[in-house]
Amino acid sequence: MTSAVLGGSDRRLKITVYFAFLVLYLAVGYWLQVRHDFIMGDTLSRVVATQSVLFSRDPHLAALGFIFTPVSAMVQIPAVLLSPWWPDIAVRAFAGTIMSSLFMAGAAVQILSMGTDRGLPRAYSVTITLLFALNPMIVFYGSNGMSEAPFVFFMTWAVRRLIMWMVDDDVHHLITAGGIAMGLAYLTRYDALASVGSAGLLVGITTYLRAKPAPRLRRAVLDMLIVSGPGVLAFFGWAAAGWLITGEAFAQFTSQYGNTAILEQSGQTAPNFGNGIEFAMVCVMLLAPTMLPLALWVAMQRWGRPNWQVLVVPLTMFGAVLAFQAYSYATGSTFPFLRFFIIAIPLTACLAMLAVPDGVLREPTRRGRYAPTVPPETPQHRSAARYIAVAATVALGIPLTLFGMAQPPMRHRNTGSERY
Repeated sequence: MTSAVLGGSDRRLKITVYFAFLVLYLAVGYWLQVRHDFIMGDTLSRVVATQSVLFSRDPHLAALGFIFTPVSAMVQIPAVLLSPWWPDIAVRAFAGTIMSSLFMAGAAVQILSMGTDRGLPRAYSVTITLLFALNPMIVFYGSNGMSEAPFVFFMTWAVRRLIMWMVDDDVHHLITAGGIAMGLAYLTRYDALASVGSAGLLVGITTYLRAKPAPRLRRAVLDMLIVSGPGVLAFFGWAAAGWLITGEAFAQFTSQYGNTAILEQSGQTAPNFGNGIEFAMVCVMLLAPTMLPLALWVAMQRWGRPNWQVLVVPLTMFGAVLAFQAYSYATGSTFPFLRFFIIAIPLTACLAMLAVPDGVLREPTRRGRYAPTVPPETPQHRSAARYIAVAATVALGIPLTLFGMAQPPMRHRNTGSERY
């Protein structure tokens, strides 16, 4: 079967997966928000901010405000424009559902693409995608209009492209991952800054080690700038815009409406650092209880073999976000919400895609000069047992996640808001 036929077939599969989950998340969101008035506070706040941009006495884009990052609200502008004809788009924040559904369906396609990029059996790639996309946390945050959906999408997109860069050194992957995905990830959630820094460090070290002819240091710095520069520019650009318009560069921390002020008003005190880290570990284990066994399995299977370095990408980038959230809570600068650790779920799905033998890798747009040389492998029969075992391991974690979400202490920490 030719690569053109395979490419067209994969494209149709991805389109099918995207629209199937888009419809599912929209339906769940409609059931929650329009039929049962279960609306997240942050979702409603973003819809109100978007209405201010369009329908206030002084309509202007800066009416979005600078407490939240702008992407989640800006994407809702076209939907909120329709609210005079269908009031529930704004009144019940269904515009937020449209936004999160679009992004979370895209995240499912990125997980699927991690398998098709590596030439994995289609049934296996689809199975892992289903386990990711039907995870109760993913369904909930894919349908409720919160910023977790775009954040998961941009992070999975960046990780997928950097995994391929590790294999073929194609600069297009760095441009997509850094110039688009991680820059927008920061404008979606502030914790993406940890991933921007870790990605730059990872790419710089990798380029320095494998581009040995001089000037290797210059090449490493250039690749670091390509992948992390846009995220850093987004950081300074958003801070400068906030300072010029409101006089506060970091309103999330200095404004009376930001996290810091809300923490003080709620009377919440910083936990003991050790207890804070313990709470973060509990959250990760509830969301991805099989993540550590999968990581150990992948490390044992790939260490010292061709393309072993692909494992470093998800562990570094997703891991940086989890470490940032754990540290933030342990030092008392954020809330004890289960959703802040949702990135553990795509990390588990990504590990599952790396836990089985590679097939025929996707042909790069332009193979880089310093792509690692991989000796050709003789095609051999792959036992189905390994694929079944890994998929079953991922599936085992879903009931525990559902159980954790349903517990009263975690239910509040999962939503992080009132019911409206």
